[in-house]
Amino acid sequence: MGGYLVQMKRFKSNKDLIRGATLIEAAIGLPVILLLVFGIIQWGLILATRITLVNATATASRLVALGNPSHCCDVIADAASDAASPFLTLPSGACTATGGCSSCPSQGSTNTTVTCNYSMNLLVPFVVPGNVNGYLDLTSTAVSR
Repeated sequence: MGGYLVQMKRFKSNKDLIRGATLIEAAIGLPVILLLVFGIIQWGLILATRITLVNATATASRLVALGNPSHCCDVIADAASDAASPFLTLPSGACTATGGCSSCPSQGSTNTTVTCNYSMNLLVPFVVPGNVNGYLDLTSTAVSR
């Protein structure tokens, strides 16, 4: 053969092939798993924020239903903001009260509507439909009769 040595190329062992396959599976699967985990966290935060807004408006509406004549619309709106404060910091004017509370009427004259609005900054905006530039607007309304 003319003194030429023919060397056969060694194939990688099965162990090396398995390591490469595992790396590719992890590269494909990890983003999907992270998306699911962060999506669940995001929806949990949205639910907690929504529950806080509902409780804040219900608390302010209950204040009206108790019939204290010194509770005018500004006081009721502040009560709603204060009720949300352990979890949320609502901006000034986020909660409003309209209706029978305007001139401090006697109990039971008209309905009073308490509304709170909150624009929530999203961690993972693409898992939440209806968001605008990474923010989700949440609104809660309660009516005292």
